[in-house]
Amino acid sequence: MVINRTQMLLLIMLLVHSALSVCRKNHLVDSDYRQMYCDADVVFRGSPYMAKSSVGIDINGHEIQMSGHTFKIQQWFRGELQPDRPTDFSVSRTWRQDDPCSAPSFPDQAESFLVFASRAGSTSYSVETCRHSFPWECLPDSLKASLPVAC
Repeated sequence: MVINRTQMLLLIMLLVHSALSVCRKNHLVDSDYRQMYCDADVVFRGSPYMAKSSVGIDINGHEIQMSGHTFKIQQWFRGELQPDRPTDFSVSRTWRQDDPCSAPSFPDQAESFLVFASRAGSTSYSVETCRHSFPWECLPDSLKASLPVAC
């Protein structure tokens, strides 16, 4: 198969666009990440590998989406789970139609995320509806170098 110059240019543009679309500008600075870190009960770097979700309607007719995600842990940064930190970790998330972010829980096509989770019961954890996880490759190098953060 022979690829002409136009086809090659389109292929290169597609590859560049897909690489850039992973890192959307989130307008956060290191201090924002540090605050989320200190507010969270658990912070880890992980790769999502399993998810479940359900959709419902509240009494006002607004859509609600509930989801659960299981991550393969690559690195623990903060947590009450010491010394027996699991290699897999599940979090839940609830989205309502009037929330200021989109419905997908982990919309970025990234291999790993920095996740901020809070205790939601005796053995369960949840993430905030918005601003709960960030593609690892999109985080500022200064933040990565400062993990774990002293609170």
